Amino acid sequence: MKKIDLPGEDNWAKLRDPEEVPEKLRRPLLALQRRSLVALGEELVSIEGRQPTAAEAWRSLKARVDSGELELEEQIEDRIVVAFVADWSYELPVTPESVGELPAGVVKALRKACEPLIGPLLGETTDDDVLDPQSPTVPANGSDKP
Repeated sequence: MKKIDLPGEDNWAKLRDPEEVPEKLRRPLLALQRRSLVALGEELVSIEGRQPTAAEAWRSLKARVDSGELELEEQIEDRIVVAFVADWSYELPVTPESVGELPAGVVKALRKACEPLIGPLLGETTDDDVLDPQSPTVPANGSDKP
């Protein structure tokens, strides 16, 4: 668990590691993501001739959401915050509704802190994970080379 400072005096949040996020918090996020991906349609079917990773799909979705095309933006962003925030300095429970009660600068800081954790939450690996010489498993491509 990582404690981060938030804007304002003595404000903080404790963020869970992606592996520590309870399924009851992860599943609603995945359901919203699936709804969003369906809304994107064919645009995500292929990126450079291959199926996109969840992180690539997320970035594409985020770009469309940021442009105002999708109405699920706030729900998804709030669910991400709720999934990762185990505790905070506010006298509110950590819920999607409570995120809406926080100052905009605090919400922005929470979203920024949670963003790099999304890929690991969705079960993605990095090239370093796949090519780790200490790993007891063979890479998905079946060889010791990418």
